[in-house]
Formats: sequence, structure tokens, C-alpha cells
Amino acid sequence: MQCFSSMAKGFAEVLSWLKKQGVDNAHVCMEASSTYGDELAAYLYDQGHIVSIVNPARIKGFARSELLRTKNDKVDAGLIARFCLAMHPEPWTPVPLVIRRLQALARRIDALISTRTQELNRIDVSHESIKSSLGTGPYRLPGPGDRNSQGAGCPTHQR
Repeated sequence: MQCFSSMAKGFAEVLSWLKKQGVDNAHVCMEASSTYGDELAAYLYDQGHIVSIVNPARIKGFARSELLRTKNDKVDAGLIARFCLAMHPEPWTPVPLVIRRLQALARRIDALISTRTQELNRIDVSHESIKSSLGTGPYRLPGPGDRNSQGAGCPTHQR
């Protein structure tokens, strides 16, 4: 089993490794895992490889059919490869880049709002020595009453 970084450098290493194996067009099968594999899947797709993103429940069912009980990265990699060879999962097509960018921005905004809400919720229950630091700094997001804020749908701290 070969391991690669999940960053852009690792993506290029995957291509280099495939070329060293004499593979020009691979069918890469990945388990769906939130957004963690999306960048790699898009990268491989853009490089001309077939990519399938499969529901983990399908692969788990396939593992049961093999009476497989051991679970670790090496065993999982072999299992997913055998699944891909046997089941020929449907090729994945990424959504357009503009949509991916909007989705990433929306996820980031949701995360920032969640972090802000957590910080504001700590105000009433925190020790006096740290209260002044809560709701400020990197967690400070415009609220409904702030200038240039749309505020719609933003959770606010209720006192």
C-alpha cells in the first residue's frame, strides 16, 4: 500500500506513482467521506482518470460478502480495489468549479457562524477574567445590528 499527503503535493505524487506503475488511465474508487476526498477526486478527474465515489455502506456490504472482519487502512484499500474491479461503480462527474467554490464558501460561513455562536454562548457562563475576550478577535462576525451586515438567518446571542 502506498500513502500520500492529502495536500496538492500529494496529489501530484499520486500521478507520479501511477505513471511509475505504467498506469495512464486509472479507475479510482473512493469511499464518500463528507468533503475530504473531493479535491483529490476532482484533481484525478481533471487529469483524465475515471473516478467513482461510493457510499461506504455498499463497500461494507461487499466486505460482508467476502466474510472480511479485519479493518485497517491496508485491508480497506484492498477491499475498495476489489470492489471497484468486481462492481464497476458508476463514474463520478464533479459539479462545475463555480459551484464547488460557492459550496466551499457556504461551508466556511456556516463554520464561522457556528464558532461565533459558541463564543457568544460562553459569555454568560464564563469567568469574569475571560469575558472581555469572548465575542471578539477572530470570532467577531457582524451581527444583525452591524453596518454592512445582512443578518438574515444569522444566529444571535439572546440574553
